[in-house]
Amino acid sequence: MKFRGRAYHKPGMMNKVEQDYHNHLSLLKIAGEIQDFAYEPEKLRIGDNCQYTPDFRIIRSEEGAIEFHEVKAGWKSKETGKVKPHVEDDALVKIKAAAEMHPYKFIMVWKENGQWHKKEMN
Repeated sequence: MKFRGRAYHKPGMMNKVEQDYHNHLSLLKIAGEIQDFAYEPEKLRIGDNCQYTPDFRIIRSEEGAIEFHEVKAGWKSKETGKVKPHVEDDALVKIKAAAEMHPYKFIMVWKENGQWHKKEMN
């Protein structure tokens, strides 16, 4: 389903990339690298009538720290040939605003050549 030229996200339903990351997080949990994780567990208020729903909340095993991970598809740049996360401007603004307002780590993740890459947004 398309909505104004962009893919429409149905809350509570993972896309293929999010499902792939969910599987990755499941393995990290089994290995003891993370304590727990949840998909779209909460909405963070970032302004009047403006909220941000992170894709995943991760609880780290070692110190119990909370991180929010935003999963994006990797797109290969025509100019550089490097894969980078595909993120719309409005989503990027919301992630950065949430990172400034809330005391958690906000991390964008994408996959390149079978490996997950991370970029901290704080």
